[in-house]
Amino acid sequence: MMKIDVAGLGPADISFITKGVFDKLRKHKRPILRTKIHPAAAELEQYGIFAESYDDFYDAATDFDSLYEKIAKNLIERAKTEDVLYCVPGSPLVAEKTVSLLREFANEAKVELTIHPALSFLDLLYERACIDPILGLAIIDAADEEKFSAVKDFSLVLTQVYNQKIASDVKLSLMEHLDDEYEIFYAYHLGLPEEEIRFVKLYELDRIKKFDYLTSLYVKRQ
Repeated sequence: MMKIDVAGLGPADISFITKGVFDKLRKHKRPILRTKIHPAAAELEQYGIFAESYDDFYDAATDFDSLYEKIAKNLIERAKTEDVLYCVPGSPLVAEKTVSLLREFANEAKVELTIHPALSFLDLLYERACIDPILGLAIIDAADEEKFSAVKDFSLVLTQVYNQKIASDVKLSLMEHLDDEYEIFYAYHLGLPEEEIRFVKLYELDRIKKFDYLTSLYVKRQ
């Protein structure tokens, strides 16, 4: 039967990969990574794990929606001729659009899909910011500004804060709902040696210099 295994690489370096996933990576002939731009992915070759990635798909993409659909469909096609081990940053069950699409496409194509849970950046953020998600938490892409009004009812975790431009857009959108001096929790490179976490006033948010794909924000409900 056609089969795809989906695994997470954890939120930071290779030490956060579960033993089960690490064993699968070592046994598989050629794992496929969504991207090699991730701390754990960068370390795999040190352990004799040589993977390919979809980074060339990123280079040719015009938007993320079509990119993720292209990746998912390619994985389904590959599963017709080989057992696929597909690995994503963090957890495959948290904010991973390609996995959501794979669920849909695998069902249609009669491909067996097995998802192996992993630690996500949220687990580290919960500890660093003293968050109990059961009290009410919404996880939102920083680009989905129309959803920021949820801060009236829930605390927010904003993901994909890639650069200062996005941070500036987030600041302006949140200012429609919060006081300019409201404190936002800034989290950069959680779990890595250069980790930086601190509270920053909302009006100062885009003055921070360090933003990339491993940056998130926590906005506590008023």
